[in-house]
Amino acid sequence: WLRVTELHSEGMWSQLLPADVMSLNLDMGDQNLPIDKTGFLAKHKLQSNEAAEKDSDVPRFFILQGGMLRYFKNEADEFPKGQISLTPNAAAAREIEIDTSARPHFTVFSVEFPRGMLIKCSTNNEMDQWVTSITNIAQTSDMALFKRRELP
Repeated sequence: WLRVTELHSEGMWSQLLPADVMSLNLDMGDQNLPIDKTGFLAKHKLQSNEAAEKDSDVPRFFILQGGMLRYFKNEADEFPKGQISLTPNAAAAREIEIDTSARPHFTVFSVEFPRGMLIKCSTNNEMDQWVTSITNIAQTSDMALFKRRELP
């Protein structure tokens, strides 16, 4: 980030080739992408078969940003408890799938969660908003995500 700020302040930013700009941006990570959606949802915590009666819903703070769906114990946490990569990946064993049959809950299937992660919303409208946002990101190319980066 310091290098980008330096180039911008010296008036050199406009002279960079697109490949150089892309390289600098990719080095900065997802933190420079706009946040698409945030909010508290319930992540269903599935126990082993023997402890199935202890299944529970755990409130988590979710952030949808830059092709990642991250969840935190609370808003103040610096590091996520977990995350799901939503961008298309040639090495991925499966694409992102979303099952909305148990409204207002939805399940996200991914490489990280092949059995699915059940996420519970409080209303059908809230679920529709999250599913639409996640689907839009999952169908966005890496280059389109790059173009959304917030630069100085």
